[in-house]
Amino acid sequence: MFLFVVSGVSIFPFSHLDLASLGSPEKNLFSAIFLFVVYAAVFILLRVRVSQIILNVIILFQQNYLSIYLGLTVFSAFWSATPFITLKAAISLVLISSFAVYFARKYNWRQLLELLRWNQTFVALLSAFLAIFVPSEGLNEKGWAGALGHPINLGNMMALTAALWLLNATQNSKYRRRSLLFCVLSIVIMQLANSAGAFVVFLSLIVIIFIPQIFRKLTFLQANFLFTFILSIFAAPSIWLFSNPNNTMSLLGKDMTFTGRVPLWNLLITEIIPERPWFGYGYSGFWQPWRGSDNPAAIIFRLIGDWAVHAHNGFLDIIISVGLIGLMIFALSFLNNVGRAIKLIFGNRSPESFVPLFMLTDVFMTNLSHSTIVMPTYIWFLYVLTTVRLQIDSGQKKKKRNLSLFQNQTFTS
Repeated sequence: MFLFVVSGVSIFPFSHLDLASLGSPEKNLFSAIFLFVVYAAVFILLRVRVSQIILNVIILFQQNYLSIYLGLTVFSAFWSATPFITLKAAISLVLISSFAVYFARKYNWRQLLELLRWNQTFVALLSAFLAIFVPSEGLNEKGWAGALGHPINLGNMMALTAALWLLNATQNSKYRRRSLLFCVLSIVIMQLANSAGAFVVFLSLIVIIFIPQIFRKLTFLQANFLFTFILSIFAAPSIWLFSNPNNTMSLLGKDMTFTGRVPLWNLLITEIIPERPWFGYGYSGFWQPWRGSDNPAAIIFRLIGDWAVHAHNGFLDIIISVGLIGLMIFALSFLNNVGRAIKLIFGNRSPESFVPLFMLTDVFMTNLSHSTIVMPTYIWFLYVLTTVRLQIDSGQKKKKRNLSLFQNQTFTS
């Protein structure tokens, strides 16, 4: 159920159970306490000990760069114009991260993939039902929004869902037909969501599915360069748009400003970020439409439009929230994970060995045109899950290597 809630399902009652709602200004003290009581009751029913919860938080803050990044979001309340909002939002980010730690510790990659596949498939089926039978909930002027409230959110999740079922089809011949059926279903829903960015995400994930064998023929450094090259190929359209806003994206059916994102990005880079470049405006301290004329993003609404409720680029939103310092810390965390993921491919021949690289690709590609990594979203949950699981896998590999060395020394002596 928690996975279903954290997926971003926007219909009642799941929208009221989402930890991300703690950071919203509408969430008063009473509703926040009620949410904590609900989760406490769930913990009691699941017989989760308080010591386990504390251990999850401790493990979370043992993640080298990730812990620094999370700490920065919490301490950004000191320079935020709305410190209470920032603190609430940062706490919700830490809480959802702690749940990700729980899942990373409890399940291996095979089990996690099964959980994620079926969870997202339920979201897909619910979204199809809402779009067809309850159009007031499931349709948007752009396309299908389904259970996730917006076509972009639905499209990105269906891109990942389709890729996960395709991956299962290549690895599990027994259920190949079923996997391909759900893959096609996810692709159809992604198309009906009318999200061009989701299509690019899906293509990038397909490439990652078929590269482990190539990676194992390369050196570690060559594999890193190849992965960087692959991401660059798929990221190129966004980079190209920065310098060529007057060209079109007719292949993706978009207008010459990439649905208005380029003017938004240019304004953020030239006007907004230079005002507070190093530490930003505080976590959740910039996009605040409820403040009216006091909203730091008021100029964005006036010049771009009220559709711009975030930067539509996760990395720009990190800079806006916690500055260039925050982006550098996150980049170090991401690159560290990429290095660990590639090492896992070299040192492990299991079919799941490349899944962390697969997940990191999804995180990166999704945030080129949407802001999901800066908020307590499903993508952030997957990123923390991947980070912690990679540390566990690396630790297990190190223990096996040390045990092997010890046994060899004992034998020779």
